[in-house]
Amino acid sequence: MSGQAKMKGRKTVSRRLTEDIEEEMPTPTESLTDLFEIFIKAKEIEGLRERTLIDHKTHFKYFNTYLNDFHPSLKCASEVTTEILRSYIHFLKHEKGIWDNHQWLADKYAHQKGLSPVTINVRLRSLKCFLKFLFDEGYLQENPAARIKLLKTEKDTIESFSEEQISKLLKQPDQRTFAGFRDYVLMLFMLDTGIRVREALNLQANNFSYEQKTIIVPAHVAKNNQARILPLSQRTAKCIKLLIKEDTIFEDVAEIFFLLIMEKS
Repeated sequence: MSGQAKMKGRKTVSRRLTEDIEEEMPTPTESLTDLFEIFIKAKEIEGLRERTLIDHKTHFKYFNTYLNDFHPSLKCASEVTTEILRSYIHFLKHEKGIWDNHQWLADKYAHQKGLSPVTINVRLRSLKCFLKFLFDEGYLQENPAARIKLLKTEKDTIESFSEEQISKLLKQPDQRTFAGFRDYVLMLFMLDTGIRVREALNLQANNFSYEQKTIIVPAHVAKNNQARILPLSQRTAKCIKLLIKEDTIFEDVAEIFFLLIMEKS
């Protein structure tokens, strides 16, 4: 016998007669609207705030309106391309009326065109988040927003109020009324802590400690879902304590202490 053993049976070949056929992924046919509903449900499960969900819905409505006006033949998500996104950005920057969505100001300011880079970036972030979700979840074979960059914005230095301006602001509320005193205390509180208005208006009496001169902003109230403790000055703490006491004029047990209640005339 020779040095090489002879193999009996089925013949083998060193090269396949046909090339491997790559399995093609099916082209998604779902409409953008249907996929957006899936996106929103997923974000609800993740625990996004209602305000954030509303913003996503608003920004998607703007984009969908643009598609209906300028790309009416577009039927499914896979037809959204990078070029379409860039044309949308160009439209927002140069052609979109500033007050187009306002019932009373649209006609008056019809000549003002082009949104600010900051406003455009807000809409782009939401759109990029949505399209990335579709790609990550396998609804899109490519992410058309992957190469889309946010617009450059000017970084201005915001000047703080002067002592004279603060003094004038604090003199505006009529502290002889409940609403005026409430507004005065809210202004003191914001000057003390820099808290966001939306956060302040959702604080409850049990978040406040007069003894420790602090207020706890709970996670479900904080914008970033992280609780924090805010120190208060003696003056602000005293005013908040008095406000909580006066809240009982309108409610036996007032949970939210910046009550949005106007006195009867």
